[in-house]
Amino acid sequence: MECFCSSFSKRHIFISARYTLHLVAHPVGDGAPSTWRPPRTPARPNPITFPALVRIGELTAQGWTDRAIADELEGYMSKTARFGERMLTKDTVAAIRRLHFPREFAPGCGHGTIVTPSGDLVEGKHQAAWQYELWNRMDEVKMSQFRRPTKDAQRRPHEFSRIIVCSACRRPLRVMLPRGIPYYKDTSKVRKLNCSIPESLSVRASIVIYQFGDILRSVELPAAWREAIAERCALEMREDGDTERVKQRRVELRAEQQRLVTTFTKGYITEEFLDAQMERIRSELFALPIPVEQNAEAVTRAAISSGETLADMAGYWSEATAEERRDIVGGLLTVEGLIYDLERQVIIGLLPRPSVLPVLVLGLEKTGKWEQRERGLWLRNDYWPPKRDLDKRHLPPPAHPSLSPAQREEAVRLLQQPGMSIRQVAHTLGTSRGTIHRLVEQEGIELQISQKLTVEQRAEAFHLLDTGVSLRQVARRFGVNAESLRRLVRRHKSA
Repeated sequence: MECFCSSFSKRHIFISARYTLHLVAHPVGDGAPSTWRPPRTPARPNPITFPALVRIGELTAQGWTDRAIADELEGYMSKTARFGERMLTKDTVAAIRRLHFPREFAPGCGHGTIVTPSGDLVEGKHQAAWQYELWNRMDEVKMSQFRRPTKDAQRRPHEFSRIIVCSACRRPLRVMLPRGIPYYKDTSKVRKLNCSIPESLSVRASIVIYQFGDILRSVELPAAWREAIAERCALEMREDGDTERVKQRRVELRAEQQRLVTTFTKGYITEEFLDAQMERIRSELFALPIPVEQNAEAVTRAAISSGETLADMAGYWSEATAEERRDIVGGLLTVEGLIYDLERQVIIGLLPRPSVLPVLVLGLEKTGKWEQRERGLWLRNDYWPPKRDLDKRHLPPPAHPSLSPAQREEAVRLLQQPGMSIRQVAHTLGTSRGTIHRLVEQEGIELQISQKLTVEQRAEAFHLLDTGVSLRQVARRFGVNAESLRRLVRRHKSA
């Protein structure tokens, strides 16, 4: 398999472009880094992956969806700093086709486009993968396929969006709305990312709302909870003596990063060595906690304030609106702070905000179900329910799939056949009538005015109506609905 990021000469293209633009905007005498040197080899297209990059542009211009393009180019890989190497997915294809780098800057110039730090587009020196007419056609096709969400959908709040994550891979669960019913679904398999769960599972949003409300109802603070909270906060502040060590280590790692970049720009180390060292530094920085400078009194005041709010929150949860529940969750938990086990359909972990953690630990202590580990609360293994039998689980209603290029051609062919309505075509292809209706508008297809009357029959029906025969009698004679015939006559007169 070929790594898709090697369509050009990888990292040094971007470093070269960035520093070249900086030197153009700021001459050496005006503060630009004098240690910069141009790359030793020019940017050259990879003979294997560059045609695939061209193919993405061609398929996009033909109306292929991002998922269909990813399936077509199955043997290629993409590489990003966030996910590393993985197979092409609809997300990676979408990110690639939005790039300015492969687009021809001007008609006929043959060079790609570079985005400056200020956001301006300038002509590069690398070969363009998508000609000027091609990438303009790509944008036109994607705009025609774009369906703007309704105002109601834009305003609809989801209580745990960006908060709930999969316990197996720790990736956020995405909100799905099959038939308007909200679900939180793991999309790792669709995005071709590693996850120990054997298939894409989901949980209904109403189940998570009830389970989180049950946790809030379990919170029970003792009479002298304020004194207990103050004692816990003071103890944690005394035990947290590693803040200075963490801050010093972060400074050392960032200085090492800067030294490596400077050494690479001077040409003393290879790109592979730079990537390996940068990955090591990034991993260590990610593992280090972020030090927070606070005094014991401020921490105690914030914790007591959270406790006073939490005391009334359990009774209010079931009566609150979706917007209010969203605010409650955001005030209690951090981003990606609710860990959910999809195989067991249960909340197994909570990562509260620092001011909320002491209160939740104290309030849930009497239940015996939760234990504190580091900066979170975790459900004890004894209270984990058994895994669900996936053969008997309740599946969410399937969403209507998008049409592939072959299905679009089949839909156009069916619509041109006599006697085929939009409803029949949608039922045949297993999609919605709205999808077929948008296809009709995009392709400019003229629908048949009546699916039951031929051209001769329509002419005869109009003649009978003109001679004074009633609408109901004409409809009964041709075996059609009177209201359908009325609409047919109205369209005929307006034409």
